[in-house]
Amino acid sequence: MATGWLESSVCEDGSRIMKCLTWFERAALLSIVCLILSSCQSSQPDNRPRFHEEASADVVLQFSRWDYIFMIRHDYREDGFQYQLNRETLGQAFDRMQVQRGMAVVMIGWLYDENQMAGLVAEWNLILKSHGFRRVVCVHPTGDKMIDGAVIIDDSNQSVDRPKETVKL
Repeated sequence: MATGWLESSVCEDGSRIMKCLTWFERAALLSIVCLILSSCQSSQPDNRPRFHEEASADVVLQFSRWDYIFMIRHDYREDGFQYQLNRETLGQAFDRMQVQRGMAVVMIGWLYDENQMAGLVAEWNLILKSHGFRRVVCVHPTGDKMIDGAVIIDDSNQSVDRPKETVKL
């Protein structure tokens, strides 16, 4: 004969576990099951804008810090290793790889706070526009360093600090 309801699926009197549980124990068990099931559905949908123009990017840069930049597209390697760039050598790399000057995408990590990110975005826009790029998009890359589907931090075509067109009445 079983000494406790946790040790066997049958109670001392031979009945099943659910018959042995008190009303309070049943309510507690049901509450735990409901909590587990509902917690899986409580996440909010991510409505941040996503980048879906990977094929149109003329250059993709991975930024870690100003002396640690990699050109992901075009695959810029030297002796089999990705060449480490800094802001002073970007122009030379663009010219060497014959990069078109349409759209540049900069992948920026998640380590920066809002103020730092605003400064980085402004600096990247200034640098890349000075190299002739017409559009600059800064993104948070996905885990596999892909930019298609990446969260858009800033798009120079849609920046709020651009002058607005005035409407003539």
